[in-house]
Amino acid sequence: MKICKTIIALGLTFYGTNALAQCPFEVGQTISPMTVEAIRGYISQVPIQKDTFETSAQFEDRRLLSLQSIVESPVTSFTHVDDKFIDDESNTIRYDADEQRVLFTDYFFSNEFDPAQDILRSSGLIDRYSEAYISFNIHVQDTVLRTYLGGNALGASIEVTEIRRDFLSIAQLAPNRERSYHPIFQTEVVAEMPSVMGSGMEEEDVMTFDFPLEVAKEDFFDLRPVISFKLQSPFMLYGEDYIQPVARYPVERNFYANVLIGDILCGGIVNGNGLVLDVVNVATANKQ
Repeated sequence: MKICKTIIALGLTFYGTNALAQCPFEVGQTISPMTVEAIRGYISQVPIQKDTFETSAQFEDRRLLSLQSIVESPVTSFTHVDDKFIDDESNTIRYDADEQRVLFTDYFFSNEFDPAQDILRSSGLIDRYSEAYISFNIHVQDTVLRTYLGGNALGASIEVTEIRRDFLSIAQLAPNRERSYHPIFQTEVVAEMPSVMGSGMEEEDVMTFDFPLEVAKEDFFDLRPVISFKLQSPFMLYGEDYIQPVARYPVERNFYANVLIGDILCGGIVNGNGLVLDVVNVATANKQ
């Protein structure tokens, strides 16, 4: 899938300086992450196109002004999580009652398609074959626009669903990152963890933290991942694409994506009250 039909951005390259020491929160701290609605409210005011009689510098200043409230300091936001993870928890997060700890994978932070790769490539911030970036989905929303009868090449009718999918993600350039050969999932997170052998962990479990049984009974299904980032120029890229329906998949898809650009500082796991239970670093190079 390519999201490259419409790409509008300023062609300014930046290289992040990711470091766990920059993380604005720590384990045991209670935080109030910025809501997706608040972030979307800010970016809805960001100008997409430069006016005819406007210099690039003036356009950049106008973009910066519209994002001022979330540019001046780090932003901590929830990330997108598949709502079905509770029913398929072994793939993303699970609880080990014997060890009284939570085990989760990097997919707990984002386990859906992220359009950042195609948008970054089309903007020129990374080259055509590069995967020198990391990214996290902050929000993914599907809206059903309508259903209608469509015909195929044999004249048969089939019901087609037209949807609009809106993406909001955060991406950081990572020039030292080598090709991962996992183009659908570009996120990498790292944290302290016990040895896989003899620990009750599966190979795909990458992070863990202690969680007393009685607390887990109340809080486990309210756990949410958060990401902290600091926006950098060009602040945001925009892209859209369209995929027509086919007989085997009768869905007409319209994609609209806003990709925030910045330095991803760290990630974390919070409970329903915003208490930070674990902090994880965000890797800018492939795992060894």
